[in-house]
Amino acid sequence: MEEFFTTLRRLLEQIGEFWAALNQRGRVTLFVVAALVMSLIGAFVWRSNVHDYRSLYSGLTSQEAGLIVARLETMEVPYRLEANGTTILVPRIELDRARLQLATEGLPESGRLGFELFDQANFGATEFAERINFQRALEGELERTISSLAEVSQARAHITLPERSVFLERDEPAKASIVVRLHGGHALSREQTRAISYLVASAVEGLSPAGVVVMDQTGRLFTGRFGGSEDVSGRQLEFQRSVERDAASRILATLEPRLGPGGVRANVAVEVDWNSGERTEELVDPNTVIVNRQVTQESALDGPPAGAPGTASNLPRTPAVPEQQRFGTDRSSETTNFQSSRTVTRRTLERGEIQRMSIAVLVDHQVYLDEALGQLARRPRDAAELETVRSLVIAASGARLDRGDTVTVESLPFSMLESGPMAPAPAADPADELFSSEWFRKNRTPIILGALGVGLLVGVVMFFKSRRAATQVRVARQLALETERERKQIEEAATEESERRRLDEDRMLKGLKVSAEQTGKTVVLRRHLEEVATESPERFASLVRTWMREDD
Repeated sequence: MEEFFTTLRRLLEQIGEFWAALNQRGRVTLFVVAALVMSLIGAFVWRSNVHDYRSLYSGLTSQEAGLIVARLETMEVPYRLEANGTTILVPRIELDRARLQLATEGLPESGRLGFELFDQANFGATEFAERINFQRALEGELERTISSLAEVSQARAHITLPERSVFLERDEPAKASIVVRLHGGHALSREQTRAISYLVASAVEGLSPAGVVVMDQTGRLFTGRFGGSEDVSGRQLEFQRSVERDAASRILATLEPRLGPGGVRANVAVEVDWNSGERTEELVDPNTVIVNRQVTQESALDGPPAGAPGTASNLPRTPAVPEQQRFGTDRSSETTNFQSSRTVTRRTLERGEIQRMSIAVLVDHQVYLDEALGQLARRPRDAAELETVRSLVIAASGARLDRGDTVTVESLPFSMLESGPMAPAPAADPADELFSSEWFRKNRTPIILGALGVGLLVGVVMFFKSRRAATQVRVARQLALETERERKQIEEAATEESERRRLDEDRMLKGLKVSAEQTGKTVVLRRHLEEVATESPERFASLVRTWMREDD
């Protein structure tokens, strides 16, 4: 125990010495760091003692939030409400349990009921009630499906089922209206709107995509009123432009390896037929073909007709009658029909058929080295090369000359290598004159920013310079203290040396046999030296060398 207190006392003394050695700035810094550490420790302890609330559900309606809150109170789970009651927070340790328990009970309820309405049979329901329940169930199922989209938080569907009539002109087609609530910062794209329209149209009997209206909670309409989910004119224009771009890109990809990048320009114009129907063509061959022939012959007889009158002559298998002379007219006929061959073609016309294509291709002049002038020059391309380019354009673009497509290829210079006449020098601008008033007015913003930057730079330099000067003063002061300490040590060493010599001299004087009262100090020293030199020459020589070294 005593050893512990000794160690503690020594530690406190070291802390006190460290605190005493710090200057004012060091003490403030140490105090701020200690306060910050204590604050972090306190915040950590407070945070560990407070429940960590996490989001259970967000974006709830008032009805859903009320049901979930009532169930949480029954489960004795603490909760918090945020975002005007649309977000419910629970402690992190209760999050998974609460979410699973609520999911087993069907909470939160998203949309209306679907075909669960028919889980329990109602034998007393009328046909009208069954029809209304079917409509409600269909709307609920559509709401659930549309709400599953990532951009949609909630959906509402309204369907008008078709009304049949004995008169076709009185039939009412089905219609549908979809209202979606989107997440913040999201919007439905054209493809998503089309998908919703086709989804609803496929689920409702007698409903076409043109009869579906889609809008959001702010009233923004994504489809035209009963106009479908696509803008026909915009799609037609986009299709036409895509065909033109595709043809132009194919032409450039074919010609640029030969003419070089930037050596060719292509422009394509397409006429598209958006009408649909059926076309019948009948081609007649001018060369006739004989199918049947009819010839009529008539001849006269010399005598009147003869024969056995009566019924027996008209019966079959009559016996032969001897030939007799006949009188009157004998006729025979033959028919020949002349008919030309025909070819009948029936063709169904689809929308988007290309009627005509016009292609214009511009080719840069050929660059060559003019040896006489010693520089590059340009010359038009010859007709054979242009014809080759035209054939490549027809093949690459898919143009059909029999359809009436036109392909034009010309060779023109894109830019001149020679420098043209120099343009007259523009009049001097007063704002370009250095240090003029107009120059200051024109460049006042850069000047102000530059001055601020220079001032900031000077301030930073002066700050570091002052820090450096303070450091140099501190170093010089330390060097002076060390120098003074060394000087004192040297003086103390010299004092100790002189004192030691004095003591040696006193001791040597005491060892002499001559009385000090009879002679002076010089005489005594001389006699002593003489005796030492006589008795011990080596010691005397060493003493002399020591004195000479000290004098040096």
